[in-house]
Amino acid sequence: MERRPWSPRLLRLTSKLVARLPYAEALEVLAEVGGIAVSLSSGWRIGQAWGQRLQAELAREEAEQKAAARAWSTPGGRQAKQPRMGVALDGAMVHIRDEGWKEFKVGSVYQVALQTRSDERTGDRGEFGHAVQSSYVAHLGGPEVFGWQVWTEAQRRGWQQAADTQVLGDGAA
Repeated sequence: MERRPWSPRLLRLTSKLVARLPYAEALEVLAEVGGIAVSLSSGWRIGQAWGQRLQAELAREEAEQKAAARAWSTPGGRQAKQPRMGVALDGAMVHIRDEGWKEFKVGSVYQVALQTRSDERTGDRGEFGHAVQSSYVAHLGGPEVFGWQVWTEAQRRGWQQAADTQVLGDGAA
């Protein structure tokens, strides 16, 4: 039995589904919606291949941002063309089987939008900021890798051109 090559469209759809759902569920969706039968092992291989491509692209982008950060100097003046932006950072300890406790770190890069409303506790009316258009990075391990992930995402989102910036963290050790 001769195997036909996968179409680019089918590879793209399969990779999107296996990235969002457990493999078996993703393949059920393909079968139910598209009448496409994909074996569990093929779904896994497609997910792994596209995941490796994504990791390579993220590594390339991170290397580019590291080089830019090392060459960066204070600009003469900030152009206030972009909205206000913020970064929020936090971590939690998780127990990994056969590895013990490790810190899982999450960072969110977002735009700050102002909203006129009443404060729930005080009843004061005014403009309050809130996060919109959030994107996230996460890392299980040390702070160095995580720091570069946050920096890269912030640069991708236009951090240097933001009118104003803020960083939120709880300051825990």
